[in-house]
Amino acid sequence: MSTKADRNTHIADDKQRSYPGSLSNGEIVIVKAGTFDEDGTHIQLLEDEVEFPNGNRGKLVRITRSPKADDGVVIVPITADDEIVLVRQFRHAPRIWTWELPRGATEVGSSPGSTLHAELLQEIGYQPIDAPFSLGRVIVESGTMHEIPYIYAVRARPHPTQRATPDPKERIAGHKAVPYDELCNLCITGALNDSLTLAAVLRLWPHFKDGRFEIDQRFIHKYSSFEYRARPSPG
Repeated sequence: MSTKADRNTHIADDKQRSYPGSLSNGEIVIVKAGTFDEDGTHIQLLEDEVEFPNGNRGKLVRITRSPKADDGVVIVPITADDEIVLVRQFRHAPRIWTWELPRGATEVGSSPGSTLHAELLQEIGYQPIDAPFSLGRVIVESGTMHEIPYIYAVRARPHPTQRATPDPKERIAGHKAVPYDELCNLCITGALNDSLTLAAVLRLWPHFKDGRFEIDQRFIHKYSSFEYRARPSPG
């Protein structure tokens, strides 16, 4: 049922993580955070002790990487012909081959910018030729995933002396550049299903005119405001 207050509500996600949370704001408060083992696996399931707004207590889980590391990066490599480069990759968790944008985790001590350069070279053998353009960030799966990856579009070209050298734990079988309109159609028809690729393609829409990539200045302030502050350590 719609009300006048509902119609006047501004619809937008918060742009800052709430830690440990506020009962007065109706949030779930972390009473005792699960501990990330820095000597353990790359990704871990943390069990937090929490308090709900009604006063009840319980436990909820988060899937996260090290709290000492920044969030990962999704990269939209745009060629001189205004085509976007996808990688063909076998993903272990869903057990399928996918076509998706290059991406990677930001390791402890690294920045999202350095991760962008490293993943471009590692996955497709490319290098940036312009400064990356922020397409904001995306909540991958709000039920369990703690990470909110960055998405960057960048003009890129094949590296003159180095080739792609995928991580041994990844199965990448090559890459292909496609026009933006074709990429949109692949996403709309369900040919592509990677959620981060779908999100990036949607965010790119105002920046492609007649098949050519051209930054639309009207959207810069919107994407710039969609930046989360460095996440606090949950432990």
